[in-house]
Amino acid sequence: MTLPGPGDLLLGGAVYGSPQEAPALAAGTPVARLQLPGVAESVPTARAFLTDLLRRWKVPATAVEDVELLVSEVAGNAVRHGRGDVAVEVSKSADTVHIEVHDEERSMPQLVDSEVHPDAEGGRGMWLVDALAERWGTRGLDNGKAVWFEVAARQG
Repeated sequence: MTLPGPGDLLLGGAVYGSPQEAPALAAGTPVARLQLPGVAESVPTARAFLTDLLRRWKVPATAVEDVELLVSEVAGNAVRHGRGDVAVEVSKSADTVHIEVHDEERSMPQLVDSEVHPDAEGGRGMWLVDALAERWGTRGLDNGKAVWFEVAARQG
């Protein structure tokens, strides 16, 4: 299977070169959407897509690094624990980057209590999301779920 490269992924609408070029959008409206197969190879593709897009938008490097880590975790969970294809949506306001990862599984991720399960090999990734994201959450979709997170997109 050949996955598309980051430059090929202009799905679900235009991708704009800077925040000033982006049209005014209603809250939650995706500026870019990427649909990928639900396989492990899709995680680095999603990460590269977001990294390229956010750098073109001149999002601060620390925010881009946080998004890289968080999308790796959330998209990785969608591939490991979800079903079907994985979609990544990104929108940006003046202060915030909003990322959603969709999959076709209805069960929602949970924070695992590491005190109760100290020997668990996994399950701590959502703690990273909780620690690094400004906000995060989940919502049910007609055909699965969305796990979303937001990071600050402003300097300083």
